[in-house]
Amino acid sequence: MDLLKNSLVSTLFPNQSILLYTIMNNSSTVLKEMQSLQKTWRVQNFTLTKDQQARYDELKELRKAFIDFWQENGRVWVGPSNAGKSKEQSEN
Repeated sequence: MDLLKNSLVSTLFPNQSILLYTIMNNSSTVLKEMQSLQKTWRVQNFTLTKDQQARYDELKELRKAFIDFWQENGRVWVGPSNAGKSKEQSEN
């Protein structure tokens, strides 16, 4: 798994792979930083600076790479939601 993350990061960000790999070693870190930038976007009257926009775009690509990896390995649920249904309804 670490090998995959390392190759993902080095592919997406070849000049910063070591730094980003140590910082972005899991998907939750990426998601939290994206949420932080979204809050900043709201506070800044729905605009981002060029640096912030570039960072958000990088994080979006990294998040997409994580999700693509999970889908390739069958780690994403694709099907109907059973939330709120009793066990009898979900079995039928």
